[in-house]
Amino acid sequence: MGQLFFFFATLALTASVGFGQNHDTLVKAEKYPLLKKIDNSRPTALGFDGINDSLSLRKKPIRDEFTFSVWVKTDALKEGNMPIMGYPEFATLKTTPDRKIHLNFHGQGDLYSDPCLANGAWQHLAVSYSKNIASFYKNGRLVGSDTLKKRMKTMPDSAVFVLGKNNFRELFNGLIDQPEVFEGVLTQNQIAELHSKSKHTPQLTENLLAHFAMNSPSGELKANGKISWTEDSTGAFPRFSGKGEYLQGPKVETDYSFSVAAWIKPAKMTGSQALVDNNIGFSLKLNQLGGLTLTLPKIKDYISRRNLLDTGRWQHVAVTFEAGDSIRMFVNGKTESVFPAPIPYLPGKRILIGRNLWNETYHGGIRDVSIWNRKLEVAEVDRLFAEKPDLGKDKNVQKHILKFSLLTLIPVIGFMLIVFLKKNKADNTPNEKLSGPNKELENLRQLAENKLSDENYTTDQFAKDAGMSKTKLYYLLKENTGMSASGFLRDIRMKKVAELLQDPEISISEIIVKTGFQSRSYFNRCFKEQYGDTPSAYRKKRENPINQEANTTQI
Repeated sequence: MGQLFFFFATLALTASVGFGQNHDTLVKAEKYPLLKKIDNSRPTALGFDGINDSLSLRKKPIRDEFTFSVWVKTDALKEGNMPIMGYPEFATLKTTPDRKIHLNFHGQGDLYSDPCLANGAWQHLAVSYSKNIASFYKNGRLVGSDTLKKRMKTMPDSAVFVLGKNNFRELFNGLIDQPEVFEGVLTQNQIAELHSKSKHTPQLTENLLAHFAMNSPSGELKANGKISWTEDSTGAFPRFSGKGEYLQGPKVETDYSFSVAAWIKPAKMTGSQALVDNNIGFSLKLNQLGGLTLTLPKIKDYISRRNLLDTGRWQHVAVTFEAGDSIRMFVNGKTESVFPAPIPYLPGKRILIGRNLWNETYHGGIRDVSIWNRKLEVAEVDRLFAEKPDLGKDKNVQKHILKFSLLTLIPVIGFMLIVFLKKNKADNTPNEKLSGPNKELENLRQLAENKLSDENYTTDQFAKDAGMSKTKLYYLLKENTGMSASGFLRDIRMKKVAELLQDPEISISEIIVKTGFQSRSYFNRCFKEQYGDTPSAYRKKRENPINQEANTTQI
C-alpha cells in the first residue's frame, strides 16, 4: 500500500445525533493504516487508490432493515462501478459511471438512484432499506427509490464489513469519510440532520472547473472574430458588439450539479443574448426583459421575467443547478428566481463566451467568468459578489431595489447637499479613518503608499502583502473607510497626486509615472471624479489662489 501511517478516523456519529435506541450505529471509530492521500477539508478521510486499497472489519451483521451513510469524493466516476462500503456477501453501496448511487444485493438484484453524482466534489450519500424498498439520498435530499424484486436473504453472522472493495474485484478510487451503518431505517429528516452535522464549509475554489479573469487577451480563450478590449475605471475587459464574435474556452465537463457566475455590463437589452454557453450542457443568457434565462438543451428554458438588469453598468449574475433539486438565479448576490431542476440533465463540454449553439450573441462587456462542478451555497454567491466591490459599485439607483417618492427624495437631497458642502469645505482632506489610531489601517495605508509607482499592483497582491484574505481586507476597509480595496488604493494614489501637483517643478507626466497610472486619459478621469477638476486646472488654482478668488468675485 505504499507509505503508510496511522491516525484515528472518526467514522461514526455518537448518540448525541438523537436517532434513538432503535437505530444503533454498527460501525464504530477504529484505527487504520491508510495511504498518504489526505484532503485538508476533511482530515479524517480515507484514501483508496483503486488498485489495491481496501479495509475489512468484522462487525455485527445487519438484518432486514438498515441504513448506510458515507461521505465520498472521487474523480473516477467514469472508470466503472466502484464499491464504497458494505458487506460483499450481502449488500454493497456503489457508484456507477452514469452518476447513480447503486445498492447491490449479492446474487439477488440491483437497486439504483436517479443520476445525481459529480466528479471531484465531497458528497454525502445515504441509502435506507426496508421491505424490499431502497430510498437513496444525496446531501440530505431524496434522489430516488427502487424496489428489489426478489426476497432478500438473511445475512450470515460471519459477514465482514469492507470499505473500497467487493466480491467482483471492483475497487474504489477516491476518498471515503465517516462511513456508518445503522440498524433500522432512518427517516429523511434524520438523514438530512446527518448531512448537516457532518458537512464542511467548502472553499470557493473547491470544484472550480474554470475561471477566466478576462482582463487581457489570454491564450486560454481563443477569439473568434474581432473582439475589442476596452478599459474603464475597473480595468480592461472584452467588449462584444453583438455581431457574432465570441471567445472559445477549453473543454469543461459539468455533471449533474454546476454553478456559473460572471460580471456583465450590457450595452443593449434586445432579444436573447448568450453570456456563457456549455454546448449541450447549458446556456446562460440575458433576455430582452432585463432578466436571466437558463436554457437546458432538449429540456426547456428557465426564464426570470423580472426587470433586474440595467445597461451601462457592471452587475454580477450567477446560476446554480442541481439535477432533481433546484435552479437558482442570482443578481448582485441576491436570489431572484428559483425553479425545480429536471432529471435527466446532459453534462456539458466546451465553453463559449458571448455566443451559443443557436448563434445568439452578446452586446456588452463581460469578465470574471467562473464555472463549478457543484451547486454553490447562497452564502457563497453573496461572497462572490462582495469580493469584487468595485465592479458592484454603481452610481445609478437600481430600479428593482429603491423606489422613492418625491416627498421621500426631498430630505434625502437636502442631507446629501449638506454632506457635499461639508466635503468641499474640507477641500478633500485625507479621510479621518485613515489618519486615526487604528494600527491595522495605518499599516495598510503605508503599504499602499509604498506601492504607488507599481502600475500592475492589484487588490489580490494587496491582500497577500497585508497577510489577509481578500474578503477580510474588503470588510475591514469597508467598515472603517467606506471604501473597497481598489477604491482605497485609488484614494491613496489621488491624495499623492494632489500633493505632487502642489510642486510646479514636477510635470504631470512624471506624476503619472510616480503614482502608477497606465494611461493619461485614465489618470485624468480618476482625478476629475475625485476632485472635480482636471489635474492641470487643479494645479493652476493652487498656483494662484488670490487671482482665482478675484475672478470668482467678478463673475
